[in-house]
Order: sequence, then structure tokens, then C-alpha cells
Amino acid sequence: MIVLDSIAPEDSRYRQYVIGIQNCLFGGVYLTTSWGRVDGSRLQRREYWFATEDEALAKARSVLRTRMRHNYQVISEGPLFERIQAQ
Repeated sequence: MIVLDSIAPEDSRYRQYVIGIQNCLFGGVYLTTSWGRVDGSRLQRREYWFATEDEALAKARSVLRTRMRHNYQVISEGPLFERIQAQ
């Protein structure tokens, strides 16, 4: 799981974004993204299904690049972050 924050008190911006990958019980891989305020209010979530882990990692890499362009900072790197960087 990768956790990102975008905090700018002067703009009243306290956002968090989480990216995670998990195997599906019936085959395939889910990429889960959730976002909202750091305090946990107004959270939204989206799941993407992929046939292979490589496809899910490519989408995760794309999502991570987009969040970084929008001034998010990585605050928690897990094994997923290492797998994205390795490809």
C-alpha cells in the first residue's frame, strides 16, 4: 500500500490518497484507490480489475505519477512502492 498526502494549510487543503493492490479470489488482481480528507471524512474509493499483476502495476504507476504531479508526497512506502519502482 502507498499512502500520499497533499497538505497546504494556507489553501485549507488536507488530502490523502491511498493506492493498494490485492489478488482476487477468482483470479486476477484488484487495484484499489481511495482518497479524501486526511481526517477520514468524505472518503471515496475506486477499484480496478486486471487479469495480470503487471497490468495492475502499470496502472498503479500511472496513478502515482498523476498524484505526484498534483503535489502529493509519499508518506508511507510499502512493498507495492518497491515493485512499482522496479519496473
